Amino acid sequence: MENILKKVAIICSPGNDNHLSEVSDHFKANYLVRSCITGDQKQKQVILRLHSYEAFTDYLDYIRWSSITDLIFVAEHIKDIVLKKYPSIKSNINRIHVIPNGIDIDKFDLSRTTKGKDLAYLGYLNFKKSPALLFTVFAELLKLDPEYTLHIGGTFQEERYQLYLEQMQKQNPLLSKQIKYHGWVENPAEWLQDKSHIICTSVLESQGKGHYGSHVNGVKASYP
Repeated sequence: MENILKKVAIICSPGNDNHLSEVSDHFKANYLVRSCITGDQKQKQVILRLHSYEAFTDYLDYIRWSSITDLIFVAEHIKDIVLKKYPSIKSNINRIHVIPNGIDIDKFDLSRTTKGKDLAYLGYLNFKKSPALLFTVFAELLKLDPEYTLHIGGTFQEERYQLYLEQMQKQNPLLSKQIKYHGWVENPAEWLQDKSHIICTSVLESQGKGHYGSHVNGVKASYP
């Protein structure tokens, strides 16, 4: 008898499809999967995965919670923050889950370890990532050992921070010499090959998936 697979539709709004292929690949083993990027999201069951950054926006004011079948958070503390702000969610949604981010360790070299004084920052430079604290912490480190270098793989999302950090570099010659900008990094695993530590100065993260990937790639993490 032919094995008839259940059908799953993965619907994503434009601009939020970064991990769509990973989610689709996961379900394909047991379901017939169809992915769609659209602003028109009419379906029988709605599974909503809420990112941490969305928990601090007004997006949540426009969600019809009674239409949500399952609500997924990636961390317990993000769930607590959202439910405190929107207590009506509990009465509208019966199935609320916490499902942590996962890492495909087959994509990384688990045997690699790098010792040295090349530090990495990977990601956008914006308020959430606290770039001012990043530069301040690194400036203090250089007072102890001026041989450290900070490599920044990412781009500024806020022009004020770029101007502020450029001014810090002008005022501190060591910062100007020992900070290297690499722009947006398309292949993080390759870029991290000669880095010993990755630095996180975020004011808040759900989990920090990029740092998970760095861990399994043999790069130690530092959280000032």
